[in-house]
Amino acid sequence: ALVNVYIRTGPAVNYPAYGIAQAGASGRVIGKSEDGLWWVVRLNPEKVGAGYGWVMAQYTYAQNVENVQTIQTPQAQAQYVPPPPPASNTGRLS
Repeated sequence: ALVNVYIRTGPAVNYPAYGIAQAGASGRVIGKSEDGLWWVVRLNPEKVGAGYGWVMAQYTYAQNVENVQTIQTPQAQAQYVPPPPPASNTGRLS
């Protein structure tokens, strides 16, 4: 990675992140996204069950990736949005 970059569960910023690859970190590219903007990188399956994650290609320097397979975009997981707290007439922020 050229800079600190998120490793995500899918090839878009709305996919949750597994964590961050530090600038200078290297890894094995095992595929690319359908639009070619994301690399699929190997992750330790003991730490991440899927065994791979996605990083934005523009923040990385990749070599020998001409023949990597295209990986289909996984279905986005529904984002959990907590309900707003109940309205209360008893308190006031000052």
